[in-house]
Amino acid sequence: MTLNSQPDENPEDVFTAVGYALSCWEFLEAHLADLYSIFQGKPLDVAELIEFGVQGKIFVDRVVILERSAAKYFASRPNQEHEGALSGILRTARALSHTRHQLAHGIVGVVPVYDPDVKDEDGWVWPIAGYGLVAPLYAAHRLRKGNFYIHTSASIVAFAEQFGAVSAAAETLSKALTPKA
Repeated sequence: MTLNSQPDENPEDVFTAVGYALSCWEFLEAHLADLYSIFQGKPLDVAELIEFGVQGKIFVDRVVILERSAAKYFASRPNQEHEGALSGILRTARALSHTRHQLAHGIVGVVPVYDPDVKDEDGWVWPIAGYGLVAPLYAAHRLRKGNFYIHTSASIVAFAEQFGAVSAAAETLSKALTPKA
């Protein structure tokens, strides 16, 4: 496990970044629901958007439901460009979903930082406390499998930007597929 940036001095920065990232993820999921409604032949129909969430309780299930619906849609309206765009969106979203899970289920905690320039009078390096998002201890069984993480506000915002980029691609595809009035 490597820490890609310095822990935050203020835990509020981490809390704010987590909220931002999760909102970016939820926009992505909303655009995926939009696509589902289009593939079902009822673009942006509220009942259809709700049904998407009812049928798929977790993200991996919603992706499977969306892929099945898209396959039927594209069978009658083939379009390599749109099919490829959807495939890329879903591939990227799947890859990012593990990080989204970490952000949603992590806790903000104290992260010790050892700065070799900060020593006591005997030359010992002492930790400086910072903050980051870490896995809760009840999830320790997963940590033994190499899933330990520390996310700082900077790394969380970088993930939010990735979520936002995929969301924008899904929104663009949704607009391209929405029938014009």
